[in-house]
Amino acid sequence: MPELLQAHLLGKPPRPVRTRSASSHTQERGLRSQAAEPCRSAPSAGFRHAELDYDEKLRRHQASLSLAQRMGLVAEPAQPLTSVQWEHVKHASDSRQDSEVPCSICLEDFRTRPQVILSCSHVFHGECLRSFERFAGKRHCPLCRCPYFDATIHHSGLMVWRKKCASRIQRAWRGYTSRKELFNELRDPNIRKEAPALHRRCCGKALQALGGKLEKACEDHEDALERFLQELDGSVAQSSALIREGLCGFEQLHSGMVAPLPAASSNQEAMSKDCPKWSWSTARKAARSRGEEVDCPICFQPCHLADRQSDRVELLSCSHVFHRCCIMSFESFHVFEVHLCPVCRQTYDRRPWNYEAQAKPPRPVVDKDLPHRLRSVPKPGPRAPRLNYRALH
Repeated sequence: MPELLQAHLLGKPPRPVRTRSASSHTQERGLRSQAAEPCRSAPSAGFRHAELDYDEKLRRHQASLSLAQRMGLVAEPAQPLTSVQWEHVKHASDSRQDSEVPCSICLEDFRTRPQVILSCSHVFHGECLRSFERFAGKRHCPLCRCPYFDATIHHSGLMVWRKKCASRIQRAWRGYTSRKELFNELRDPNIRKEAPALHRRCCGKALQALGGKLEKACEDHEDALERFLQELDGSVAQSSALIREGLCGFEQLHSGMVAPLPAASSNQEAMSKDCPKWSWSTARKAARSRGEEVDCPICFQPCHLADRQSDRVELLSCSHVFHRCCIMSFESFHVFEVHLCPVCRQTYDRRPWNYEAQAKPPRPVVDKDLPHRLRSVPKPGPRAPRLNYRALH
């Protein structure tokens, strides 16, 4: 009895408290919010629905009805508008001149972009309406906020844009032709006397336009000429630098400033010191001792020392004899080097075979049989004539 009384006083036993973690609570709240709000990431079908014809819209409408809607238990949604009904909707929109004002979403003219008209007679860009439905998640008109059930393509904005373009082109052409006719009329001397200020003004504008074109052409020509001169100056500077470098190297090479050449010149000086110095009489006797009919070591033709053709023979200080044309040709290939005898490889001095010690060295005889490039060209002046070896090239 006391136990029952105690239970009656205490009442029903308390329910056990169920603890939930923070993660489960957050997950449940996220699910409720997803169920309450429509999905915004779902793609909008309003613009694609507007591109369909009436038969396809009606077929899809009948397929979307539920069983209760088909049996009349629940009110079915409105059917797609027919072509006659759409004509009334478009007429209402055109009467308000909705296509002449910018789009209510992007605030830009319709121009050539696709245009959509809703069942509430408001028009928008197809892309703008699709973007609005994707972010709003509802098929409501962006202007009047009423739900729409049908949409179709509308070309009134395109026609308005074409009319604007045509009127703008016609306006520009009429202005051009009027100005041209006025300028031609101002050339008349009678009108020129009546309106000299207007004539002066028109001529000034015409000359200003021509002067601007001429000035622009001159500036372009000057720029092109300046670029050409800059390129030319650059190429000249590069060529001058290359020529200076070549001349410096050339002077260093043939003045003995390069490292290999002093060694070669010292070797040649040592060779010349080792070789005995012959007098011209001794060299002549040594050459005669080899015989009168000695051959030229270069062309292997007889020199004829005893004949009158001996004036074409050159005697070297080393007692070897050569044809003048042969030794000159040999020296022409080694203009900037120390000349060595082709036979004994010694440095030499040469003189004609018929040279007399008491007389001055004779002028070289120009042989008509020799080619023009092998003939000696003496330099004019008080100095003794000297063979021009560059003419041998």
